[in-house]
Amino acid sequence: MCFSADPIYIHINLINHGFTKLINDWKWHSYKEFIIFYEEMLTHLFTTKENYEYLHLSKSNNFKEYDKIEMDIL
Repeated sequence: MCFSADPIYIHINLINHGFTKLINDWKWHSYKEFIIFYEEMLTHLFTTKENYEYLHLSKSNNFKEYDKIEMDIL
């Protein structure tokens, strides 16, 4: 199976564009459904559900920090 898109990028992009501040608050994305419908892909990319959630949360937090730094510079 070939995986062409980065699920973390897709899910975090909502925060990037200001649609939501927390990934779980946006109901029109596949963050929660990914765990259910793409179990094979989740296992291949993240190994476990816990790792999937941890990586999303940590990238989301890092994005907020990078965004603040970028805004301070500009």
